Amino acid sequence: MLSLMLLLASVLVLPLRPAAADVEKRVALVIGNGGYKVARALPNPPVDAKAVAAAFRRLGFEVIDGYDLTITQMRQKIAEFSSAISDSKAAVVYYAGHGVSVDEENYLLPVDLALKSPTDLDLNAISLSLVLKQMKREETVNICYTRCLPR
Repeated sequence: MLSLMLLLASVLVLPLRPAAADVEKRVALVIGNGGYKVARALPNPPVDAKAVAAAFRRLGFEVIDGYDLTITQMRQKIAEFSSAISDSKAAVVYYAGHGVSVDEENYLLPVDLALKSPTDLDLNAISLSLVLKQMKREETVNICYTRCLPR
């Protein structure tokens, strides 16, 4: 299981107040994938991700969220997130769903992934490094949390 427990600890450090005119822009990408077509379906990730998205909204974050996303939809959400963080002061990523780690690289799996060869992972899954690279392009406070369940 992939787990980076940075989110919970780091969110406690962020100011816990609702959005106001003087609060700087904060953006959260929240994805919850559970309705897998080939792998075992997971009922909890979409439910958990919706709760996390609601909590971030209450804290004044602009939330870009998606549930049971295909690879195309995941790429669209990451592109939207990448654009939104350009003028933000904090960026957070939360992912719940299946994930795999291969050769020290972590991948977030879309619900339509079907692995037939090793190259399918690079072409049809989302590398966590890709998401982190988008976050590093901007001078923001970056927090990433993934909650992946074993495949």
